[in-house]
Amino acid sequence: MDSIYNKICNNDVEGLKILLEEEPGKINKPIDGDGTTPLIFASQVGADRRIIDILIKAGAKLGAKDGLSGWTALHWAVRRNHLQAVEILLSRGSEVNPRDEGGRTPLHFACWWGSLHTVDLLLGHNGIEANVINNDGDTPLHKAVQHQHYKVVCAMLKQDSVNLEIVNKKYRTPLLEAVSDGHLGIMQRLIARGTNVNVVEHGGNNCLHLALKRKNNFHSEVEHMTMLDQVSFHIVCDYVCVCVCVCVHLCVCVCVFVCVCVCVCICASVCV
Repeated sequence: MDSIYNKICNNDVEGLKILLEEEPGKINKPIDGDGTTPLIFASQVGADRRIIDILIKAGAKLGAKDGLSGWTALHWAVRRNHLQAVEILLSRGSEVNPRDEGGRTPLHFACWWGSLHTVDLLLGHNGIEANVINNDGDTPLHKAVQHQHYKVVCAMLKQDSVNLEIVNKKYRTPLLEAVSDGHLGIMQRLIARGTNVNVVEHGGNNCLHLALKRKNNFHSEVEHMTMLDQVSFHIVCDYVCVCVCVCVHLCVCVCVFVCVCVCVCICASVCV
C-alpha cells in the first residue's frame, strides 16, 4: 500500500507535508485499484481536517471520482457521515451537486441515510439543488420518504425550492410513497405543505387506492407535536380511515345489489 495511505490513516500531518513536498506527483495518484485518490480516501476514513486541508492545498482534485461508482470525496464524506470532512470540502470549493453513476448527489445520500446535520449543512450551502433527479427519477425528498426519515423530511420541507410534485419512475410523488409505506407522520407534513392529494401513479392508483391496500396498517414517527400538528395529524388519520370505511361500505353495497339482482333474475326465470 502506498506510503501516503499510512500518513492519512495515522493523521500524520507533518509526515504528509514532507511526503508531498518530496513527491508532489502523488497528490492525485490512486492509492489502489479502485481509483481512490488520497483525498477520496481521507474523506472515506474521516481524516483530521488538517490532513484534508493539506491535500487540497497541495493540489488534490476536489471533483475526482473513484472507479467503482463515480463517487467524489464529498459523496464519501456524506455517505460515511463525516460531518467535519463535509464542512471543509465545501468550504474549500467542492462542487455541492456532483452526480455519481446512478445520478445521485451527496444530498441524495444524506437523505437516504437520514443524516440530519449533513442535510442541514448541504441545504445551507450556496448552489445546492434540492430537486435533482437520480436515474430512478427520485429526488432527495423521495429518498427521505422511502427510508422513513421523518426529521429529514421536515428539514427538506423547510426549503421553499423543494418540489413536492415530481414523479419518479414508479410514477410516484413523495406523498404516494408515504401512503404506500404507511407513514402517517410524513403524510401529514406533506399534506400540510400543500402537496397534491389527487395525484395518480402508474396503473391508476391514487392515495386512496394505496391506503386501501394497506388497510389499517399505518404508523407514525414518535415525536413531540404542537397542538396544530396534532390537529392536522388527526385530520390525516381520519381522512384515511373514513376513505377506507366509505370504500368498504360501497363495496358491500355493490355486492348486495349484485346478489339481489341475481336472485331476481333467477326467480324471474323460474316463474317463466
